[in-house]
Amino acid sequence: MLMSSETMATNKDNVFDAIFGSKKKAIANVADISEQGVAILRMEFLRLSPSYNLAIKLLAQRKKLDDPKVIQQVLRLYEAPSYQMKKRGHYKKNQDRFDDKQIPIVMEIFQKVIDTAKKFGDLNDEYKGRVKVPPYAHWTSPYMNYPNVGLIGVWNERGQPHSKFLKDLEKFNTWAQDEYVYEPALVLLVPLRANTKVIKKTIDDFLKEFRDPEANTKYVEKVPLYGKRIHPDAILKKLKLLICRFMYPDLLLWELGIKANISQDYTDYHKRKGLSTRHKERLSVLTSRMLNQAMLLAENAAVGMFPMTQKNLIPNYDAEKTLERIQKRWPDLKP
Repeated sequence: MLMSSETMATNKDNVFDAIFGSKKKAIANVADISEQGVAILRMEFLRLSPSYNLAIKLLAQRKKLDDPKVIQQVLRLYEAPSYQMKKRGHYKKNQDRFDDKQIPIVMEIFQKVIDTAKKFGDLNDEYKGRVKVPPYAHWTSPYMNYPNVGLIGVWNERGQPHSKFLKDLEKFNTWAQDEYVYEPALVLLVPLRANTKVIKKTIDDFLKEFRDPEANTKYVEKVPLYGKRIHPDAILKKLKLLICRFMYPDLLLWELGIKANISQDYTDYHKRKGLSTRHKERLSVLTSRMLNQAMLLAENAAVGMFPMTQKNLIPNYDAEKTLERIQKRWPDLKP
């Protein structure tokens, strides 16, 4: 017979633990953060992006981009010491701030950030309910595939051994991690000899009980990923490095590289013999380059071009605020 909603709610944790394994351990170290699909990594970079979080703030305050005070706020976000801006190719030789030709370009870039913020909403929940998000942009829908209903497996299928059913569940779990990581779904027991009307009525009751009342059941546009070859492991490594930058602000670049394990060869060599001055210099260069790529990933995610590392304006990070967001996302993560 079908499980009642009360039984399902009571035994939900046990049921899912039995099918999919025990609950994930608390993440206490940066190394424990695991890759959960590129679409999910995009969300993690957006959480840390200064431009994205400024866009959320402005949306919450109902500010307009043509407001002179807002323009200055956006320009301050992207402006860095002139030597850095010249090195990045944003300033000319005698320039120390954005000129009249660059300001509209900067604001055009930030408009793209606003557009992204409208799609994904307040990921850090800093402006509770104050950011209006269109009905089609339900928090699971902008970056997930359209939720199709499908068969996971059949228990006792034509006398097949139970191991076949368990393999079907394992395949489903692997597939669902990429397709529906954040998508809630019902897993039901439906005996094939049960009355059809009873089945339909019970499933309808489950939907009413568990479905988010704000969920949009119409087709939603999937936000695309950019790039011909996407390597989740490399993206995850850059995310970990960005997190370490604010978890361990006093570390030298080479020490940061070791902490984030950006190169297993350097990490292993450091454990065995320690790094020479030359090794430290090389690792510092590698860490600096990868950290810059991590910030570009975050900013390109904010303008809707994830996971690209193409040249873009890099906003200034508020170290204290960024650390707060990291600790809110991973509360068990300790320096």
